[in-house]
Amino acid sequence: MIVFVALRNTWKRNSQLMLDAFAIQDVKVIESAIMYFKKIVSLA
Repeated sequence: MIVFVALRNTWKRNSQLMLDAFAIQDVKVIESAIMYFKKIVSLA
């Protein structure tokens, strides 16, 4: 996986937006994606 970061100061906001999007989806989201947005992104 290759990741490009343009604006580092928006990580926390975008992380929360993704977690909110996961919560309202009908499809089951894989646990590694949830863990990434909850733990890894918050370290940045």
